[in-house]
Parts: sequence; structure tokens; C-alpha cells
Amino acid sequence: MLAMLPSLFMRHSIPIYPYVEGETMIDILVLGATGYMGRLITDVLQHHRERPSFSFGIAARSQRKLEQLREELKLDKSTQSFEFDVHNAQQVESVVSQAAIIINTVGPYWNWGTVVVNACVKLGRHYVDLTGEPHWIREIITNYDYIATTKRCAIIPSCGLDSLPSDITAYLANRTLKALAGPEADIDLSSSAIKLDTSISAGSLRTFVSYVEDVPRYIRARMRDQFVLSNVKGVPSPPLRMTYQLPLSNPPVFGAAFVMANSNRAIVQRSWGLHEYDMLRSLNNRTPEKRKLSYGPQFKYEEFLAVASKTTAFVYSMSLLMAAICVFLPPTRWILKQILPFIPDQTSEEHKKRGFIEVTNVTSSVATPTKPPVYVRTVTRGNGEAGYYLSSFMITECALALLLNRNELPELGREGGVLTPTTALGDVLVRRLEETGKFNFHSEVVLGAEENRKTR
Repeated sequence: MLAMLPSLFMRHSIPIYPYVEGETMIDILVLGATGYMGRLITDVLQHHRERPSFSFGIAARSQRKLEQLREELKLDKSTQSFEFDVHNAQQVESVVSQAAIIINTVGPYWNWGTVVVNACVKLGRHYVDLTGEPHWIREIITNYDYIATTKRCAIIPSCGLDSLPSDITAYLANRTLKALAGPEADIDLSSSAIKLDTSISAGSLRTFVSYVEDVPRYIRARMRDQFVLSNVKGVPSPPLRMTYQLPLSNPPVFGAAFVMANSNRAIVQRSWGLHEYDMLRSLNNRTPEKRKLSYGPQFKYEEFLAVASKTTAFVYSMSLLMAAICVFLPPTRWILKQILPFIPDQTSEEHKKRGFIEVTNVTSSVATPTKPPVYVRTVTRGNGEAGYYLSSFMITECALALLLNRNELPELGREGGVLTPTTALGDVLVRRLEETGKFNFHSEVVLGAEENRKTR
């Protein structure tokens, strides 16, 4: 049975809209625009295929660097710039008030993200970011989910490599399963094997250090709960382990423990929980669309890094475990902090083109006495380095979906609250990512050893 969490996770909706057309100066504002990630996002916005349809601005701590960015990227005169210090809540609120949608790249979010979310919720602005910090997202849900629904503003963390590809792959698998097996079909286990050629940045390593040094131990302990971000509890997923194998893979696809697995699973489980709660609160108004979006009470999710063999998987998993232990040891953490300034927060032009991410997911339905399980294979492919380059496209399309496609968004996205990419944006996001030319999605029901039925 599903167990409801405390009332602080209750969701509500009141017909108040986040802003009135004409009240704000610009549509989208990029915070931290002079950092490497902010520069990439600014460049994507400047050259976007729908550029005439929106305005945007850039914000950072240094006006001098903002002017340099303007010159280097040849930003048009309509792009406004704002100087602000994230340490100053009044300045944050002032710049947030200038835009309808905030793209926040200033991390670690545990340290600097809450002040921005607070301003967005207070002023009724939409918000997207790139965090991979579920401990911080939990705090944001606790403190801002309900009030964000009263303002009808969408707060969407994890709109980049953390954790959009995992979230959208599970979403598509469910849609495909329901298309063939019917809206009453429920998911049993959803397994994702991830291949990627990306970069680990100094920013990511600083976030790991911040997690150990700045986050209280009792909050870190919460992260052992698989449903830490979900507003309902369900069936526990398989535990993390040293080796994996993707179901129905021929030749076999082996896997190792993945450094992002916990944070990605937490986002996928929040998507599951939001839909399950929506079903529970709609007992007297349960539409077919709500049932199609629900993954079902037996849903379980796991993901791993695809590697060449079981031996490689074990060695890689052991290495990851040892690296994690080292981060918790003060001497090795001190050494890491000394070398952080020498690790580049960027990727080469060659790597932008050479890199990729590929998520191959196999999802099975819950078997019944009269129906054997149905299997769905879903592949999400991104062409380009995923940690920076592709993430700049992912988060940009999330922001533009909120701006340009509001009437097409799922009901949860229109209600607002602390959401996930798929619960807020759904099919609109899939379509927009495909239109970038950087992503493609393929989902099919596996009917037999040699037969399948493509649905996307």
C-alpha cells in the first residue's frame, strides 16, 4: 500500500498566476551567466530557432565580466544585463523581479540556491536549475512546494545531465507501455543502462566537497531513503550493487555502480510519487490521462553505468567506492581542494562534438494471472558532450517550454510547485528536445525475441 508522507508534502492549487503580461521587463534571466555553464546557455538562447519569440537577460556578480560576455557572444542590444551578489538576498530578489523565468547556474545549490528559490516563490516566477543535490531539493520541497502551488509557479530542479535523461526515459517507457497494454498496466521494474562521454568539472567536485563539509549529518542520513523526494512511499527498488545486467540484452549489457544513480533515482521517484499522489487525490475525477501518466504502485527503478564486462563492472564499482570513501577522509579531501583550482570548468570544442549520452532502458509491466509481463525498450540519445554542452540545451528547452508552451503543459506543470522535468513539461519537453537536433528518442514494446512494435 502507498503510505502518505506528512502534510508538509500536501499539494494544493489556487488560480493565481505568476505574473501579468507586461509587468516584467524580460522573459528569461540567466543567473551566473559569466560562468562556463552560464555562457553556454546564453549562447544557446542567443542563437535559438525561436529567438524572435522571447527576450532574455544575463546576470552575474561582475558588470565588467557581463560586458565582456556581451562582446564575445555578440549579444544583441535587447539583451539586458544585471549585476548582483547571490550573498545579498535583497539584490537577488531585485534581479529575480526583472524576469518571468529564472535559469539558475549558481552552485553548489545547497549554499546558494535557496535564496534564489525563495525570491522566485515570493514573486511568483518560474525557476529551473542544474542541481544534482537531492538533499537540497528535499529542503526546497519541504519549504516551498505548497506555497509555489498557490502562486502557480513551477520550480523545476535537475534540468540537465542531473537528472533529465533518466527522468524522460522512464516517462517515455511508461507512455509506450500504456499505449499497447492499456492505461491500467503498471510498471514492475524499470532498468536503465547509461553510456556517456562527458567531463567531470571542478564545480561538480566542489559540490561533493560541499556535501561532506556543509550538509549536516542528519540530512545526509535522509538520503538513504529512496523516496526522500517523493510525496508518497512505494515498493523499494533494488539496492545499489557492484555489478548489473540489463534485462533482455543480447549481447549482454553489463553495468557498474553509477555516481549519479542515487540523485537520478530520487528525481524519477519524485515523478512517480507526484503522479501517484495526483491519482489518490482524484478518486472522484480520475481521468484517463491521469491513469496513463501513473507508473503504478509497484514501480521500481534502477540505473547503472554500461561497461564492457562483469569483471570491468566490479573493478569500476570498487574504484568508485574507494573514491567516495576518500572524499569523506579529511586528508584526501584537503588534497582535492588544493588541486580544484587547476581543474578546468569547461570542455574542449572537440569534446563538445565527440561526446554523447545514451540511456537504454528496459521496463517490464506487472504480471497478472491472465497476463504475462510486457517489456518496453526505450533509448534516449544525446549527441554532444552531456555534462556541459547538452545540458545547456536541456535547461534552455525547459525554460522555453514554460514560457512558450504554457497552455500545452501537463496539469501538474500548470498548477506549479516543486516538480520534475517530466511532471512539469511532459510531451512538450520531448518534442522541444527533438527539435534541437541534438536528441532523439526511440521506444518500442518488445513482443518477442525477433519482434517489436515501435511507438515513437
